[in-house]
Amino acid sequence: MIKAKIVRILAKDDVSLFELKGLNLEANLFMLVLNEASKFALNDEIGLGFKSSDVVLAKNRLDTSSLENELRCMVEAINFGEVLSVVSLKCDQIYFEAIISNHALKALNLSKNDSVFAYIKSTSIHISTQK
Repeated sequence: MIKAKIVRILAKDDVSLFELKGLNLEANLFMLVLNEASKFALNDEIGLGFKSSDVVLAKNRLDTSSLENELRCMVEAINFGEVLSVVSLKCDQIYFEAIISNHALKALNLSKNDSVFAYIKSTSIHISTQK
């Protein structure tokens, strides 16, 4: 789980954009949510999660994209399935997985210990209730 501190909240109506400083990884993240601003304050520390299927992988940095959350990671393992594969990633002190199609895996030509960029949409990040 990503641990983060809220460093900025932009809110309008029921939509909020949280800027978050990673506490167990070297990255600032953005989370776009509905009806959440009143529940949190600046400097609150929260846990973040996302679905493995919401992770986009790239061998090269995406310079022009609407994806706001970029993590530089190392491929720890690849579990091949018949249609989908699970790519295990390490980014600083956190581990997570990306589920991608075998077609995409082949196009990326990924191997263990490769360096990749993992991208997560700001709408895909949520506050985790895991301990």
